Amino acid sequence: MNIHRIYYPVMALGPGERIGIWTRGCRRRCPGCMSPELWEKAPDKEIPMAELKKRLQEMLDECFVEGVTISGGEPLEQEAELMELLEFLRARGVRDILLYTGLTRKQLGARARKLTKYATVVCGPYIREEDDGRALRGSSNQEFLFRSPEMQEQYEPWTYGPRLVQPVDEDDEMFLVGLVDPDAGERVLSGE
Repeated sequence: MNIHRIYYPVMALGPGERIGIWTRGCRRRCPGCMSPELWEKAPDKEIPMAELKKRLQEMLDECFVEGVTISGGEPLEQEAELMELLEFLRARGVRDILLYTGLTRKQLGARARKLTKYATVVCGPYIREEDDGRALRGSSNQEFLFRSPEMQEQYEPWTYGPRLVQPVDEDDEMFLVGLVDPDAGERVLSGE
């Protein structure tokens, strides 16, 4: 699977301390995308599924993981691998998985039901003119497809709350985790 980054703990993309997984490759190329560097796949970022599962299992064994967030790029451009990953995570007891896709509910079609068997899905393209600064979605056209009523209740404060941005300095690389609001300041987590 073409993976840009796996990081723990992510605290700005869903409730609790989470594993963040960012895929590479996106043909959608939404204007104003906050991650255009993930549009192209990179041969050196290809991780065999066995190795990816091993790395994630080590994190699940060693860390207090409350959920997993999968973003991109466009994760559904690697649909077979994504489904294998979702099945693996659920089989390992991860009950809170948040998945981002630029596809709308209509474009997902029957896949929406298949995906929500494993994950809460934030779907729809980013539209800068509809960026309302809400947490966990880039723009107001994006909708949540909740895995269950329990997940909807758990995510309620996150769906309407303020955006959080988590600065990370890891291995001499600095990056931000979260949805960056292009027009307003974010509430920045200190990382402490």
